[in-house]
Amino acid sequence: MTKSRSNATAPNAKGTLVVGNGTDASTTLAVASTAGYLLTVDSAEATGLKWAAPAGGGKVLQVVQGTLTSNFTATTGTATDTGLTVSITPSASTSKVLVHYHFNTRSYKSANSGTNYGYWGLVRGATDLQGANFGVINFANSTDKYFDGAQSGSYLDSPATTSSTTYKIQMFIGDSTQMTLQSNATGIASIIAMEIVS
Repeated sequence: MTKSRSNATAPNAKGTLVVGNGTDASTTLAVASTAGYLLTVDSAEATGLKWAAPAGGGKVLQVVQGTLTSNFTATTGTATDTGLTVSITPSASTSKVLVHYHFNTRSYKSANSGTNYGYWGLVRGATDLQGANFGVINFANSTDKYFDGAQSGSYLDSPATTSSTTYKIQMFIGDSTQMTLQSNATGIASIIAMEIVS
């Protein structure tokens, strides 16, 4: 048997909930305006319910990965994008983004002159996140020297935006140094961005 009530309120929008209002009638509760919010009990609300951010913080809301299988060789004395990038769109401006990256490098010093080092760094857009010359490989005064190594790191960022945000690895070399990212053609360089709900 179906019972109808003249004082029942019908939902008029996608995701709207019909809830009691404590006066033997019903009202509606609109869908949460922020993705990831949970329906919680709150006696101070007229309906006894409200949408709220998950309690406790520190929860991973989304994970995005970027990869690079081809190599990139820095050829200029200015910071240059390597092609290892990842983009993420935070659901709230208060969210943090935890970035992990891993790749291998080969560095080569061809002459005993000029600027004898190269570096790599993590940037958000055009903002250097870990400080200038973060991943420095310094050859001092030497000729025909190689250095191979795996590079890994993490950074917890607060982008304070809900717009698409790009994180990338850049490289810089001196005038007699060569640096190649992902010199092992069979390997995969990766950069992972995770939105952390605060």
